Amino acid sequence: MNTPSVFQQKYPLSPRKFWKKMISKIIGFFFASIMLGVTSGLIIGFLVVASKPEYGSWSLLWAPVLMVFFFFFLISTLYGIYVSVYIRRYYYDALEQFLTIQKGVFAPTEIHVPYGKIQDVYVDQDILDRIMGLYDVHISSATITSGIEAHIDGVDARVAEELKNFLLNKIQHGSQVTHQEATISQHQTSSAVVLPGPKAGMFNSKNYPIVGAWYLTAGISNILVAGWYTFCLVWILTYFGKRMAIIDELTMVGLSKALVIYGIIYIMLMIWAMLWKKTFSFEFLPQFIQMKEGVIQREEKHVPYRTLQNVLLKRNIIERMLGLSTVVIENAAMENSKFKRASHVTIPGQPLAKGNELVNELNKILGHTSGQGTGL
Repeated sequence: MNTPSVFQQKYPLSPRKFWKKMISKIIGFFFASIMLGVTSGLIIGFLVVASKPEYGSWSLLWAPVLMVFFFFFLISTLYGIYVSVYIRRYYYDALEQFLTIQKGVFAPTEIHVPYGKIQDVYVDQDILDRIMGLYDVHISSATITSGIEAHIDGVDARVAEELKNFLLNKIQHGSQVTHQEATISQHQTSSAVVLPGPKAGMFNSKNYPIVGAWYLTAGISNILVAGWYTFCLVWILTYFGKRMAIIDELTMVGLSKALVIYGIIYIMLMIWAMLWKKTFSFEFLPQFIQMKEGVIQREEKHVPYRTLQNVLLKRNIIERMLGLSTVVIENAAMENSKFKRASHVTIPGQPLAKGNELVNELNKILGHTSGQGTGL
């Protein structure tokens, strides 16, 4: 077993991490228990009936039920032991030049990420994290492995904030940052300027909001997306309707029913777009770009200016017609990221003039001229 480092004791995993991993597997355990329990229970039941006919057909009922409960208890217990060992072996430490993370039970993986190679830091929550008050802190460098392995998951809000601040300061100041400095506030983090950052409070989603015309671009793109989902759903209903010999009116999905399905899916997609727009925010802080987004899974990204590679002003045909633009800010880790989501910031729905203002401000910081992706 790994002895927790001083750093790990200062920023520990939450005890709720164990229960999150258990709850996330409950449905899978239940179905596995049904398959194993019913199969083995029927075999036992038939053997009992064959050897002791006086027990009758009741053995064919109670044996599968008992076996389902048995397998559910067995699988849950074994997985609980595995998770306990996994958490005890979970090790991380902030050394002078790099961050070390080790995890795994049977085949442990250990990764070392130099602070100078970190491209961005982001904090996210899936739906279970949001329910249980947990956060995952991800560290990304320009490698695929870092996108997969380099994260400390299952910490509470305080630890997530302090870890984020510690890493962001390490990115800027390297080994000069001590563990005690990790507890500085977000305001203090932002004020320690290394590169000539933008004026505080000027470039953010309040002053550069996603304009209402953006809904038109979302609405047009959702026409095709809703059509694809409708086609897949209608095909599934038709196929299984025939296979299962459902009554005639449900066997084939007619045009009118398909249109109803299409309308429902389209409305759901537009509601999702509205919720996403409401939760989206960004700000150019003195040291890094901060962006928050997500409806079910919440993410908070922090991309230091020194790691940025490209600033793009993109305009598709619809955006050209509406006078809109999308600002895309990339760094070296974008192409190597597992999900290609942590290493770039996209600011959509900007009037062309405001999009150019954002790009020009970033070019002042980076000291180069950006490319413009203005293809048809």
